[in-house]
Amino acid sequence: MLLLALLMASAVEAQDDDADPSELAEDVVRFAVVVHVDNPLESLEAEKIARMFLGRTSRWPDWEDGPAVVPIDQVKESRVRAIFSEEIHGKDVDKIIKWWYRQIYSGRGKPPDEVADDSEVLQRVAESEGGIGYVDASSLPAEGVRELTVIP
Repeated sequence: MLLLALLMASAVEAQDDDADPSELAEDVVRFAVVVHVDNPLESLEAEKIARMFLGRTSRWPDWEDGPAVVPIDQVKESRVRAIFSEEIHGKDVDKIIKWWYRQIYSGRGKPPDEVADDSEVLQRVAESEGGIGYVDASSLPAEGVRELTVIP
């Protein structure tokens, strides 16, 4: 039994050693926060972005007479949503969804609309002056949106 475990561990190590670094790099997802092209903000703190996606901020900061915030989420299964949730909220997607269930049940809010993929996020944000979403950074550049720098 111990011999089998050692052989399996060696096989896994050999596979990792043979892996092409460019293939590993393709698996890495870096998210980008996107806003409507007319949004005057260049950057925003991660905590403020989190508040927007949790319905705690409804207006854009430092945008006098700006539109309401329109956050666009991706579906639960989205890999970029998992990364966004960990980086921006400091929680996994399931915890954020449970938080929203409590808000809905208590009548205190409605979660952001969910879309299936990056292209839908880009389309919805481009159509809404107050739009904010996140996509795999490889989806950019895209017409009608621009990347917002996230301040940790």
